[in-house]
Amino acid sequence: SYDHQATIAGFQHHPEAAFQHPTASGSQQHNPAVFQQQITYGSQQHILAAAQPSTSAAAVANNQTQHHQTLHHHPQQFESAPLLHQQQYPYQHQYQQQPRLKQLTSQEFEFIHKLGYFQSQLDSPRAEDLAAIECRSRIEISTEGRFSSIFLETTNLSALLVLEYAKRLPRFSSLNQNDQVSVLKGGSSKCVLLRTARCYDPLSNCVLFSPSLVYALVPDHFLPTYINPIITFFQKVHSYCLDNVEAALMTAIILFDQKARIVHINQVNDVQMTYLNLLNTYAKSKTFNYSERIKQILDILNDIRGLSGLYEEMVQSVGQSRGQFPKLLTELWKKA
Repeated sequence: SYDHQATIAGFQHHPEAAFQHPTASGSQQHNPAVFQQQITYGSQQHILAAAQPSTSAAAVANNQTQHHQTLHHHPQQFESAPLLHQQQYPYQHQYQQQPRLKQLTSQEFEFIHKLGYFQSQLDSPRAEDLAAIECRSRIEISTEGRFSSIFLETTNLSALLVLEYAKRLPRFSSLNQNDQVSVLKGGSSKCVLLRTARCYDPLSNCVLFSPSLVYALVPDHFLPTYINPIITFFQKVHSYCLDNVEAALMTAIILFDQKARIVHINQVNDVQMTYLNLLNTYAKSKTFNYSERIKQILDILNDIRGLSGLYEEMVQSVGQSRGQFPKLLTELWKKA
């Protein structure tokens, strides 16, 4: 194989080596035109001579002698000659300098790894909790009863998982108790909406909370005014293919995006900024087109802000039709 970068580096330290005939050292012969691509400086006359096919080592040595004489007696000719890579081969820079993704510091890596682990727990309810919901849904006689049971109880379990996730977040415990409660009440429905969106299957138009706990987003269960914008949002989230770290950072940003009933607003804003900065850093370490990725994530966050009230109404409408509503959701989503 022909190592372009090694050839360029060798020429920069030993320019005469680039003009040795390939057979002089017993190496494999190469196309003479290749030498022209490896030279990054020199006179135009020198470059053309290097590109000529030589049949003997003596001819190459003669060309070298002529060049060194020209350089000795007429140095201005060499200095004024245009550089080859500036005129004909601008793409040579790709061999010398490759763009690199941002490297995470050890502290950033540890922080992100921890968030990814917390997110995996948020996405993975305990088997016994899932079995209990499934068992209670089987008691229902009607299809509508089974749907409402699964829908309300999985939503309630999602809210419980969000609470557990929030309490593990770095800097959450630094807030006073009043602000912690306000953060949870103000952000829980938004976080549940995001978690539910990541369970959405566009092919079946169903939310797959687990293999046995599934419900369809159809007019039989929800009013069109509720499900149409919700489905559109779920489809967008699915198309963006969020990874666990992105979902974890988004959940944290949503939780600390509160203004109402917050005592120490500057402290809450500072915590949220920590996660926003970390999102920016993570995006830069993941893709060169990080600005577009951040734009997509902020687009989702804006949609969640606009849809959270509608989502709460949708859940409450199902609870009203069933005649009961989970206590946790009642406590979190009740209006002050």
